Amino acid sequence: MRRNTKLATTLGASALLLASAGTSAVEMEMGKAKLSFYGELDVWAGSVENPGSADSTLKLDSGGMNTSFAGMSGTMPLMDGLTGVAALEMFLRPDVGDNGRFNGDTFFARSAYVGLQGKYGKVTAGRNTAPYYLPNVFFNSFGGSFAFSPTILHTYSGGLFGPVAGDSGWSNSIAYYSPSVNGLRGSVVYAFGEQPGESGDNKMGFHLLYNTGGFGMTLSGYQVDAGAATAPNANGGGLGPLGSFSGLGVLEDQMAMMFGASYDFGAAKIFGQYQYMETELTGGDADIDTFTAGVRVPTPSGAVKVAYGMSDFGDDMDDERNTTTVGYDHYFGGNFDLYAAVMHDEIKSLESSMTYGVGARFRW
Repeated sequence: MRRNTKLATTLGASALLLASAGTSAVEMEMGKAKLSFYGELDVWAGSVENPGSADSTLKLDSGGMNTSFAGMSGTMPLMDGLTGVAALEMFLRPDVGDNGRFNGDTFFARSAYVGLQGKYGKVTAGRNTAPYYLPNVFFNSFGGSFAFSPTILHTYSGGLFGPVAGDSGWSNSIAYYSPSVNGLRGSVVYAFGEQPGESGDNKMGFHLLYNTGGFGMTLSGYQVDAGAATAPNANGGGLGPLGSFSGLGVLEDQMAMMFGASYDFGAAKIFGQYQYMETELTGGDADIDTFTAGVRVPTPSGAVKVAYGMSDFGDDMDDERNTTTVGYDHYFGGNFDLYAAVMHDEIKSLESSMTYGVGARFRW
């Protein structure tokens, strides 16, 4: 524990001190190796209310728009156009001065890998970003916000009503990232279940991303077997804070597919997604269709954001969730911004709720 605390302090302090020089991605060289230090701190204050809650909670919290983190990565030229790569990235909670997204979180939960990169792409091994996560972040107007984004809440956070059975990062995984060819790139990730005699308990997933001009498109999917599913937690995946599939038994496996598209008109950028998720449990099934739409309208000093998400829960689960968020981001250059957002979240079987807040982000 003491070693982990010292390492966290060293990484965070090094990045912040080096960032004081005024660059947004601090680099240094050690022989032939090049190291980069980077991160983001996001703190917000407001009122949080979950659907069905008896009352709201006033709080100062971390990660209103993005989950706070600090990281370092390294590259080293090898031979024949190959480069060695590595990264260590940990989540932070600046509101309480602690590491992780919640107590007991994996120390380097954001990523921890080593690999090779060349003209045919990149291969990394360790803890890699889940292939389903980034497409969801890229194709909604509120990005990776676990506090305000309908897309993220309906997919990753919200208990029974945001039920991805896996984190935003996959441990014990091997990932391949293709080079970009005419605007098209993709990845494939496989995570070992590491259970004796249960070689089939694993995670597999992929994503494709295409960008040309103002148009963007993505296709992503994954399969998670029960033995490899992430245990429920408060923020980073699993079955989340509003409950679990306890009424339908224990998770056996889950698959999902997502299609997303965006177009930047200049005066506004629009986003849309469709997601189908199928979850098999020992006591029944839960099939979920999710539709999200959003728009980001730039202003001279920031952007107005609007997003809507609807999930229809079928099969052995009969429910519906509707979430609408409106927000504004005010930029002070590329490293600092202030934001405000208000969200209405309604689940048919529960009472609706309102969450609102204001926050600030600093990147280096």
